[in-house]
Amino acid sequence: MRSWQGTARFESSAVVSAPADRAWALLGSPEAWSLSAGHACVFEIPVQRIRLYIGIRADGRVFGMPMEITGGDGDRHLEVQAGEQRAWRLSAEVTRRGTKLRIAGSIRVRREQVVETEATLRESLVRWLGQIRAVLDGSRPWPSVGVPEELRAAALDVPQPQGALEAAVTVDLDVPVPLAGRLLRAPEVVAAGRAAAWELAQGAGVLWSGSPPGERPGEVGALSCVVRRAGGLAGLVSVCTASSPTGYVLRQVQWPYDQISREVTAAGAGSRLELKQRFLPRQAEVPPEDYQTRAREALADLAGSVKTAIEAAARREAGL
Repeated sequence: MRSWQGTARFESSAVVSAPADRAWALLGSPEAWSLSAGHACVFEIPVQRIRLYIGIRADGRVFGMPMEITGGDGDRHLEVQAGEQRAWRLSAEVTRRGTKLRIAGSIRVRREQVVETEATLRESLVRWLGQIRAVLDGSRPWPSVGVPEELRAAALDVPQPQGALEAAVTVDLDVPVPLAGRLLRAPEVVAAGRAAAWELAQGAGVLWSGSPPGERPGEVGALSCVVRRAGGLAGLVSVCTASSPTGYVLRQVQWPYDQISREVTAAGAGSRLELKQRFLPRQAEVPPEDYQTRAREALADLAGSVKTAIEAAARREAGL
């Protein structure tokens, strides 16, 4: 039976006593979206006109949803698009009674669900505007920028990849273990690893990789993100599931829950860096050994970049 799609449209407004500039500073900010559903983190992607929403679905799973700003900058009006299915319009307008805040939007759903969806979303907008009014009135704090602990806990509650393939590579470092383990988390080393992974993933349409504001890569619970354009925009979220003085493990929170570990061990006067990846095959017709070969090649390139970054950082610390 074929199901036709329809467009559910929804809108709500509220008048607040706050000046328009202050009201818009909240409604137009990424942080305002964390008031819409709770336990969410929303932040701007540098350079891009994109905000990444990281939230928790009704089933408890964490997801990343890129939202593209499509218009309205600078005039207390903002248009936001999430793929082809969802769109929002947010605005603040000066009135005689105060500042009128308005949120409107649309979403594509099955035709038989349009009426119910419109009613549900109107109710959610009323609650969202109520939360915004509470902040502006001072009865609740201004939303924070970082990752809520409830979101972090949900991200950590991801399953272990089952039936996964494994690939690993090692490279020797001219750096002792304690220093190599510390530098593995250094911002410049993390950035070098991300840049190398980004270059390897260019065929997948990667636009940006990084972390939410305030995250410290390599610590248990820290999130990292990738935004890519493959047809539409998509967000991939990973969480650090294990950490020690000499390494850490990152696991994707979405299926197929791929994970990669970075670990340094003693090797003579220096150390040895091992990168290990666990992943599920994507296509049944491709032999597992082909997947493993490709993974090892990618890991070797990534390991070379991380090695160069660690050894350069060690030389800088030594003043060489």
